[in-house]
Amino acid sequence: MKILRKFLAISAAVVVALASGVTVAHAASPPTVYDTPGGHISGDRLWNTECEKYSSNVVRCSTKIWATQVHLQGGRYVWKTGWTFNNLSYLSSPRASWAGNNLGRTNNRWVSGGKTWRTECDTATTGQGGCRSYVWTKQVQAKKSGSRWVYSNAEGWVFNNLVLFSSAKLPAVNKVPAWIIDTPGQWLEPQGLRWGPIRLTHRGEDLARLGYLREVGPSTCRFLDSSPSLENRGVRAEFSQYGTWFVALDTGFIPTKAGARVGMTVGQVKALHGAAFKVVPKDHYEETHYFGSVREGAYELQFRVEGEFVDEYEGEKYYEYAPRRPLVDSDVIVEISAQEYTDDVSWDVC
Repeated sequence: MKILRKFLAISAAVVVALASGVTVAHAASPPTVYDTPGGHISGDRLWNTECEKYSSNVVRCSTKIWATQVHLQGGRYVWKTGWTFNNLSYLSSPRASWAGNNLGRTNNRWVSGGKTWRTECDTATTGQGGCRSYVWTKQVQAKKSGSRWVYSNAEGWVFNNLVLFSSAKLPAVNKVPAWIIDTPGQWLEPQGLRWGPIRLTHRGEDLARLGYLREVGPSTCRFLDSSPSLENRGVRAEFSQYGTWFVALDTGFIPTKAGARVGMTVGQVKALHGAAFKVVPKDHYEETHYFGSVREGAYELQFRVEGEFVDEYEGEKYYEYAPRRPLVDSDVIVEISAQEYTDDVSWDVC
């Protein structure tokens, strides 16, 4: 494929304070950085969340944020960039499960682990049916003054964790939620996966930092390709050094929004996508091949059928990339790609 778009590198903003606003989604809401395991991009920031059982009926999620912070080391102020703890979220559970636990009841001052804490519940800040805990801690603050940074040490309350109580409107969560790629309601749309950061609008370097892409290829041609965690689910995402970027499915693990999956026939896909599905000719190294396409503005879902048999070598059969004739209803879809719309699918990674 010729270059689809240029990759715009944007430097990450320096961060010296952690986000503290936390809202955990209801079961029917989109997954959030606070209640769903996996890497996220939200508010132009990178987040990484892990969830585990805290007790027999309470699930706890720990969220980190990619940030730059200032630390005082050996009398010098040092800037460090990396994954930094943001907060803990205890997902909805019965209030009775928190009896006697300072994280789940109002307590203006308590001590644990040598630190001073306070917890507030059912306030305007927490909302009815929730508690927030804060820890008293020292922080380095950095402020720009002209061309110089001015540093100071400060003490104060820092948000640490949130506890949610279940109710008729907010069911209890007693199992670790699915990884974001496996979240119920996941599908492929023209700009990428519905849930999660695997979308054409995001930068390849950010997805690599989140663990979805990995650098591969020889030194003269390095590009970003799918990590094993994606490949095991039949998802391929690739970002070349020239900016070519696509997300493709090669198994029926994830459908399109209309329900089309790899392994279906063209006729079945037509029935699901209706008039939006078009059979279009595209250039493939100066030869015309045919594909299915569902276009939305500048993006498309491309449906590929295996081309004619070419040869067999050491037990492996080789076929052309796609048919040189228009698709027919009995053709079987072997790949569905989300990409910028293109009429040239001559793959030039480097």
